[in-house]
Amino acid sequence: MTPIKSARAATVLALALSAALATGGRAGEGSVVPDPMVFVPPSAKLLNPGKVTAVGTEDEVTRNAVSTFEEARILCARVPDPAYQIDCLADQLAQLAENLPQTAEFADVRQVVQDTANRLEQVARRNASTTKRPARLRQDTADEPKRSSRPIVPIATERLEAANALATTILREAETVLLRAGERSERRKVAFTQVALAVGSSSTILLRSR
Repeated sequence: MTPIKSARAATVLALALSAALATGGRAGEGSVVPDPMVFVPPSAKLLNPGKVTAVGTEDEVTRNAVSTFEEARILCARVPDPAYQIDCLADQLAQLAENLPQTAEFADVRQVVQDTANRLEQVARRNASTTKRPARLRQDTADEPKRSSRPIVPIATERLEAANALATTILREAETVLLRAGERSERRKVAFTQVALAVGSSSTILLRSR
């Protein structure tokens, strides 16, 4: 058994189906809607929704944001059902964009990362499963739980291979654009390259699930 499959097998899966999805519509006023199902990998580190504390120089903030993203996407690799991986990466990339330096010099890089997140989310929604429920991803820890920022949309099994191929292309295209941005900014070349490689290497998660 491969390490990824072993990690998936060790994953604890807690289910709490969304009442709104189960009934095929919105919950009525005053009704109680349970949380969607929750995947809880025992050793993954997932960023809490929100910004990384921006302390230090722009390069330091970038390193912290990239490091947090690389740890967080471990959850996407360990989700027991690969149908959730594309939208999981979309959610983590959106958080990466939010956590990058909020300066004019980083504006183009933030936009590329956010656009990539949006495109992956669109891939998931356009190929969404009609039988599986969206899932909120969470890791329970001793101090506080780590969680995704929203329910993650699963892709239909029969569409997963094509969706993974498209998502891989999107990630590699983003990596190329970000690397070119680094070539245009000598002062920020290292920081931009860090972001580019983090985004591009995320495609390996999808390739492993094929």
